[in-house]
Amino acid sequence: MAAKESASVAGWKAQGLVLGGLGVVAFSLTLPATQAADPAFGPVTVGVGRAVIAAALAAVVLRVRGERLLIPALVPRLMIVVAGVVVGFPLLTALALRNVNSAHAAVVSGLLPAATAGMAVARAGERPRREYWLALGVGLVAVLVFAAIAGAGAPRLGDILVLAAVALAGLGYAEGGALARTYGGWRVICWALILALPILAPATAVAVVLDPPHHVTLGALVGLGYVSAISMFLGFFAWYQGLARGGVARVGRLQLAQPVLTLGWSALLLGEQLTLAAAIAALVVLATVAVGRNARVERQRSDEVAHRTAPTERQRPGMTSVVNRWPVLVTRRLAPGVLERLDSTCRLSVHDHDQRMERSALLRGAVGQAGLLTTLADRIDTQLLDAAGEGVRVIANHAVGAHNINLLACRDRSVVVTVASSLCWIAVTADPVVVFSGACDALGRPRQ
Repeated sequence: MAAKESASVAGWKAQGLVLGGLGVVAFSLTLPATQAADPAFGPVTVGVGRAVIAAALAAVVLRVRGERLLIPALVPRLMIVVAGVVVGFPLLTALALRNVNSAHAAVVSGLLPAATAGMAVARAGERPRREYWLALGVGLVAVLVFAAIAGAGAPRLGDILVLAAVALAGLGYAEGGALARTYGGWRVICWALILALPILAPATAVAVVLDPPHHVTLGALVGLGYVSAISMFLGFFAWYQGLARGGVARVGRLQLAQPVLTLGWSALLLGEQLTLAAAIAALVVLATVAVGRNARVERQRSDEVAHRTAPTERQRPGMTSVVNRWPVLVTRRLAPGVLERLDSTCRLSVHDHDQRMERSALLRGAVGQAGLLTTLADRIDTQLLDAAGEGVRVIANHAVGAHNINLLACRDRSVVVTVASSLCWIAVTADPVVVFSGACDALGRPRQ
């Protein structure tokens, strides 16, 4: 049984790598497609208008599946995704490609894996060793030297725009991957597109009026269609779900192949020439990103995280920052509105079904969680606690009683168990016991 469940976990992670690989292939064509569409439609229409087309597709998908068009409680976090991957990266790269070609931009964007890793590290509260930052610095220097050589002594505006786009994309990828663990990759990108639509639709209309499409070719239409339906929409279905299943750090490594694929597409589809300087810079960037991603990263101790994340008298539960949210697994569908309020203090992974969570899925989902919100149908034993790891701090049983829980095993691991009479989240730290009252408020239970 244990071997079968371990194989199930490995299969889950393997699916993450496959989905992430599909996302990378989809995104590798973005720069060449943008380059093809830009001359006919203009950078603003291509950079912003693609999101309008994708938002229309997102609205159809959400309606067909009976989903809400937006969850208000998620707006602050979705705005990060919007700023990073819906507006920032598409618009800045479309503007950059007026100054540099897609092969050149692909080399500069080779720092995207490092940017994604850096943002994920910041959100996870990890402490990278010096080797990580040294490798990142070397990669940045290589990109700047290449940009200076190609720009006859100084980086061009296009290089600066691509670097800014890379930073924003890394942020959007990390935040979207974190949200996808709870809500699914397809929901995250759909909601982000719907959220951005009221701003992007008027902006696109103004751009079309001021810079009307001209000399529209079949290639330009295909390019605009690709960046709208694939780069801005379907590609994120696979990419965000891959990050959620396989982990941002693990699946993010696949981005190492993206610049090389983009260089190949640029040469094959656009006839762009790969210069020696571009090839050398691409190899240096790939090497430094690989070294940086493999550098050892230390995680903060669980008692440090608990002390930092617990709300104080001056910090209301709803004000807990995204970085400091506790990861929590919810094993059953809850009442309407509960998840949205819990999300203000916790980073949720939800089994959004009325049926009990399968044992293998429960073991997978428990990995890396600080809290588990369970029911009597969930068996909390030594195997599950071992799967969750040392970071688990509390088991909140949404039931009257704890007959499904091995209380002695929880006591030996200093894991606090609560039942439906209070459902307070309690963290045992080096300091006195800290009550996570935000969970009590979200569940509508009295504090005790």
